[in-house]
Amino acid sequence: MPEKLIYAFTGTVKEGKLTLDKRDKFLKHLTEFEGQNIELTLRKAVKRRTSPQLRYYFVCVGFVKKALNDMGNEFSQEQVHQFLKSQFLFKEVINEDTAEIYKIPLSMSNKGEVSTDIMSEYIDKIHRWAAEELGVVIPDADADYSIDERYYVD
Repeated sequence: MPEKLIYAFTGTVKEGKLTLDKRDKFLKHLTEFEGQNIELTLRKAVKRRTSPQLRYYFVCVGFVKKALNDMGNEFSQEQVHQFLKSQFLFKEVINEDTAEIYKIPLSMSNKGEVSTDIMSEYIDKIHRWAAEELGVVIPDADADYSIDERYYVD
């Protein structure tokens, strides 16, 4: 079976005209579809979560892990990460037949569904929860999501 080719490009629409950010690259890839029917999808570009946000998030996970393990547990970083996603980073899907609500965790991968804004909200929810439920105050990050190394928790 041939490889499924998918390319994504960004650009700007002004007065009904599309200006691509990487037009030459787009035109190069366009030749790969010569003679084929294609599907073109347009959507508003969303800035995906950043690497500094992700690094700071895992500092937050470390604080939560330490607090939970100080209570006599032995959770791994991955277990705490999955727990936090299940509590605070999900999309609700409603079964229209039963009215049951399912919480589907969002993907934090680079190509996932988490924008910078959603990631910021997620981190804020963790901060509030950790303070209210665990009595843990997680240090705020700088504007670029850096944090003093002394706060890194293993």
